Amino acid sequence: MKRSTWIIVVWLALITTAQATVFDCSKTSNAEEQRLCSNTDLWLSPDCSKLLLATDKRQIEKWSNTGSSTKAAEMLLFDNGLLVVDSDMFSTDVEKRYFQWSKNTKKDALYITVCDSRTKDLIPMEATNIGVEILKIDDLSKHSSYAVLKVDDSTNTISYAILSKSIIFGGWNFYKE
Repeated sequence: MKRSTWIIVVWLALITTAQATVFDCSKTSNAEEQRLCSNTDLWLSPDCSKLLLATDKRQIEKWSNTGSSTKAAEMLLFDNGLLVVDSDMFSTDVEKRYFQWSKNTKKDALYITVCDSRTKDLIPMEATNIGVEILKIDDLSKHSSYAVLKVDDSTNTISYAILSKSIIFGGWNFYKE
């Protein structure tokens, strides 16, 4: 091939690989976008994906927000450590977001780990809600008036205080049913 032909081929290859598409999964308009949005491997960590796909998981708790100015929302806790938040708190439409959870009943704390890349903004947002004194205290039960007890950036885990069978998650108050 002539040099000018190679230049054109390389130029065309670069242009086609540089194109990208951005779209909102809640407003998918075609089958390809819907396929991409339903592929959880694109936005779930491998550990969280295993929990979601497990066939033997069983829901053990349900926490609800009645939706005063928004649509009703639910937090569903499963026995395998999966937590599903079904709400419109992260997008314009109600959709499921996925987390991992554990509890420390002695300290009335719920630990939530972000494992859904679509929800990564929750970590810095919740970090602004930590009480300054909480960072210095070992016994968290002494300060149960704080909703966010601790944020661990290294593990993407947020520690929440359970306050009279409720928690404030992402600024929303969820009540245990």
